[in-house]
Parts: sequence; C-alpha cells; structure tokens
Amino acid sequence: MRTPPLLLVLVLCALCFGGCHGRLKNPTSSIGRTNAEAQKAAIETYPWPDYVTGEDRVRIEDAISTIFDVGGRDAVDSELLLVEMAREADASAFRVVGRLVSEMKTVIDTHGVEEYEGKSRIMVLDRILRKIDGMQERRFGEEYGLDIDSPSSRAFRLVRTWNWWYREGRFIQRFKPWDPRVDLRDDEEDDPDLDPGH
Repeated sequence: MRTPPLLLVLVLCALCFGGCHGRLKNPTSSIGRTNAEAQKAAIETYPWPDYVTGEDRVRIEDAISTIFDVGGRDAVDSELLLVEMAREADASAFRVVGRLVSEMKTVIDTHGVEEYEGKSRIMVLDRILRKIDGMQERRFGEEYGLDIDSPSSRAFRLVRTWNWWYREGRFIQRFKPWDPRVDLRDDEEDDPDLDPGH
C-alpha cells in the first residue's frame, strides 16, 4: 500500500480535529477567552436606540422607577412588563435591555455595591435580565443570581458581563432563560458520575 503524501495526512488530521472540535457544545478555551473579554468590559450607560418610541421610553422609565421606589405588587407587575417587552419577537424587543444595563452603571455611581442599597438594586436588575436571557447561566455557568451575601467582586463581574453582552450585541443570540427546576435536573440526569441514590 502506498503511504499517503504528507500533505494529505495533514489535511485529514485537520479535518478530523476541526470536525470534533465543532461538535463540542462550548469548548472550554472559547469560554475562557470570552470570559476574559467580558471581564475587561467597561461599565457604561447606553443611549436609547433610535427605534425606541417616546411612549415606550416613558413606559420603561416608569417601570424601573416603580420597581425601586414603589415596591409591592406594583413592582412585581412592572418587572413582568419589562420582561414581556423584552421577549417580543420584533427588533424593538431590544429596547428594554440597554436601559436595564445602563441602570447598573447608575446604581454603582450612586450607591456602590458594598452596602445593601446598591447591591440589592443590582440583584433586581440581574434577576430581570436573567428572565430575559439565559446568557449568564448557559454561557458562563453563573447558575445562581446575585444575593445580598455575595462579595462585591461578584457583583462587578456580573455587571461587566452584562455590559459586554449588550455592547457586543450578544443579546441577539437570545439564550433561553434558565429555569433551575428544569435545567439543573437535566444536568443531573446527564451526569454519568452522579450517584443515583442521592
């Protein structure tokens, strides 16, 4: 049998490696690079997109104000409104997320994240964004939201990731929102090392 030319061998190896690599759901090296990029993201405020109408701007601003300044059932309804607006199928669905990410910058500048007031507001914004997009959980493994005992370093990490997600237009990918009741159970069922008796 003739030995294949060296060039053909190299091509076949490259095709094999590329195909296997492409079948990986989230190559670790890719996640690592992306995470490093996200943690370099500046924390900013963003202008309203041109397609956001004045009426919608008022609705969004009123909803955010109600969440933080009124509370109670009105705040719950306002949170639901923002999530519903963001889940709409047309291009204007993105009118909400930039404003929520911008509010994180406002909170940090006004309250910081070391004390309750600032951290609790970032918790709320992070929670709303997670209901809109499952990027934190599905892309970076951040399966649990911020809580009041979380270190400020984690708050900054989540805020930077949301800024990267918005500024780079990654929200267009639309990761399915994470549901721990379903997704954590699926992970356990897929784990071959999990003890079925526990």
